[in-house]
Amino acid sequence: MIIDIESYQKYLKGFYIYDCTYGYEHGKVGLSLIEVVDEEHAEYENPFYPPEKRLISITFTLSKKYRIYGRRATGISLMTISSGWPPSQTEYVMVSQDRDVMSYKEDVYKGVEESINILIPGSIDMFSVIIKVVRIENSVYAIGSGFRIYKRVDHQIWREHSTYLPVPDGLLDRKVEAITRSRFRDLSGFSESDMYAVGGTGTVYHFNGEQWKQLPFPTNKLLYTVCCAGDGFVYIADFDGAIWKGRNEQWTQITHGGMTMPFLDMGWFDGRLWCASDYGIWVLEDDKLVLAMHAKHKPVPPEVAVLSKRIDVSPDGTVMMVCGSRGAAIYDGNAWNVLFDSMAFE
Repeated sequence: MIIDIESYQKYLKGFYIYDCTYGYEHGKVGLSLIEVVDEEHAEYENPFYPPEKRLISITFTLSKKYRIYGRRATGISLMTISSGWPPSQTEYVMVSQDRDVMSYKEDVYKGVEESINILIPGSIDMFSVIIKVVRIENSVYAIGSGFRIYKRVDHQIWREHSTYLPVPDGLLDRKVEAITRSRFRDLSGFSESDMYAVGGTGTVYHFNGEQWKQLPFPTNKLLYTVCCAGDGFVYIADFDGAIWKGRNEQWTQITHGGMTMPFLDMGWFDGRLWCASDYGIWVLEDDKLVLAMHAKHKPVPPEVAVLSKRIDVSPDGTVMMVCGSRGAAIYDGNAWNVLFDSMAFE
């Protein structure tokens, strides 16, 4: 482990990991933390207390004294994290559900910046609820309700990428069903000119480099995750963990789900599809989802399996990062390196 007890107590104790990202260059990882509010916390009985959030940057190559950087955020809702890589923005970016933005670029800027204040088309006061930030190639995108997508083009600057996507019927009238069923939950791409966005009830959009087009899809279940994989196919999972494989307008269901929680992330690494949720990490093996710890090929060691509910793969496809609420690990296709496990310090 590259984190010792002193560093853990200073930066991580009393928090759990909500999300992670590998980058913004090799040898670095970023974490989005949320404060644990348990029976021992002074605000435990305060229903209005917003847990503190933290952005953590860890650089493996630096000495212990300079290895970790932490930044606090208060009064902000849940935040996912991603990282821009060269030649795009070399930075960590965290965005909350309420569009609050925190960023960190070493020696250039750090901390909370201007929110994503882009109105939903046709509205005078409605904004998208941000579900997730993701990296496509080297750039960071934020996705959310109203089937909206925003691309980060510079520090404090976001551009809507979904301007010509239709606003769902009933959304501007604030109809509950329109609001709850018009959320993009994931975005993936073979490149920035070949992307797939999924969400809603069987809603799949494809971007061909010029425009977005809604694709017919063989289910009306809630869609949660998508992965544009190294085998040239797109994999999409629904709320139950059922997976479809295909591209454009051709889709085949390859697993039948049965999960009690939807996947939070999907990724392609070392020639396999990986899927992670609050309950652990799975791999697709012989067209069957199996717990990665029980895979026939390169099973994940138990000490890593307990840390796995989020996935991020480096833009060049050479490193995969996983994290769970209590720790994180990285994998190069041959060996796992546990960065830390909080249970070792308690």
